[in-house]
Amino acid sequence: MAAFVVIHCVLLLLIVFTETKAATVEVTTPLHVVKVDGILAVQCTISNPETGYIVKILRVTQTHTDEIWSGASYVQSTLQHRVFVSKRSIPGGDDIYFITITQVSLQDQGRYACKVGHYVGTDYVKLDENSIDIEVYFLPDRIYPQCQSIPANTKNLDENIDLKFTCISSKGIPAVTLRWITNKNIDMVSVDRNQDDTISSEVNIRTSAFHDGSVFICEMTSSGFQDFKRTCQVGPITLRKKIDTDNIPMLPPIIPTERNNQNDQTILPISNNCDDECASDDTFTILYLSVATIGATILCIVFFTTTIVWCCKYNRASAEIKRAQRNIAGGDGSEPVYVSLQTRPGKETNSMLMSVDDPNNPGDKVTMPKEVFDEFYRSLTLKKHIEPDENC
Repeated sequence: MAAFVVIHCVLLLLIVFTETKAATVEVTTPLHVVKVDGILAVQCTISNPETGYIVKILRVTQTHTDEIWSGASYVQSTLQHRVFVSKRSIPGGDDIYFITITQVSLQDQGRYACKVGHYVGTDYVKLDENSIDIEVYFLPDRIYPQCQSIPANTKNLDENIDLKFTCISSKGIPAVTLRWITNKNIDMVSVDRNQDDTISSEVNIRTSAFHDGSVFICEMTSSGFQDFKRTCQVGPITLRKKIDTDNIPMLPPIIPTERNNQNDQTILPISNNCDDECASDDTFTILYLSVATIGATILCIVFFTTTIVWCCKYNRASAEIKRAQRNIAGGDGSEPVYVSLQTRPGKETNSMLMSVDDPNNPGDKVTMPKEVFDEFYRSLTLKKHIEPDENC
């Protein structure tokens, strides 16, 4: 009986020590948080690998599941050109798979899983599975933050004017933080609002002398990005300058006193009371301006009247000269008559004779060369019309 018990124990020990352990998988990563455009690294460690085992590597997001690796090859997926898988086997130990994804985008955020198993026919029998969550951080676009002021003008403002400053940005992951300060290192109390895709911060002030020259700055920071800060600003705020009449220095009144001149004669102070004298000066000034205005008006009237009369007389004289020129011999249809005219010693020229009314003897005709007529008749005609004419 004792021999039977010993044999049974030995068999149990042989079974324990010769039993094969099942394969297990562990997933690790150096960083659970990755920034956009960064590199994502995941490590799958297979312990107690079996001969002919199959490893599957997957990415599980909120919308779909991508199989990255199966067995010993890549699987066609959206990550094909950005994912790299390598394997390292430790003799007599574990198999380690290294998964690297470059140019990380927001779509790479999700759960990364490793499975180990084998196929029975066409069915995949999973022996173990493990996964890890990866979060992708990103910052808002470079156009943010954006500052606005209502009203937009912040120059030459009066006191007690209500102003509202708004700072707007997209959220990012993790959501950014907005903070208002001034160039005088004063934190402003703000009202923050979170919407679906944006975050905003508002500051309301009522202008006073304290705000003159102040610049209001909106700072944007993120807990996921160390030393990150962007700013936008409103201002500076300038106020209109006011004259403080209460603080204007007053000159002491001048009190006239008696004094003596060099001859010991008493000089009385000059009185500042000029009511009657000043009133008479104002009257004289008004009278002078009135007379000057009337005189200038009369001169203008005389000038324009003289100009009109002279123009009328000159036009009448010019008309008569033209009528006389039309009476040149030959103007009535007859042949013109020419005479020899000596214009200067030794110089003769042919000149047309003109028959015109004699301005000195009405009804008589005067015949003369055209050159003589031009000076003689013109001078007589103009002289006649210079005299007053009642019909002009």
